[in-house]
Amino acid sequence: MGEKIWNLVVAGGAMVGGFVFTHYLFPNQTIDISDETIQSLKEVNIHVIKGQVPLLPKEIFNWENLFTL
Repeated sequence: MGEKIWNLVVAGGAMVGGFVFTHYLFPNQTIDISDETIQSLKEVNIHVIKGQVPLLPKEIFNWENLFTL
């Protein structure tokens, strides 16, 4: 029984640590990409602005798309 509880504690700690890192410790969540990549993204309806490209675009990573193929 004790072994199972420690597994849950470790998994929960990893989740909490990941949340804290991504929301409070990750300094710059934008990336620089080429003009060709920006054009390719616009062709598939992912609209980004040069110099302000998010690491995780909302058009791809959101709750609505979680259970779609």
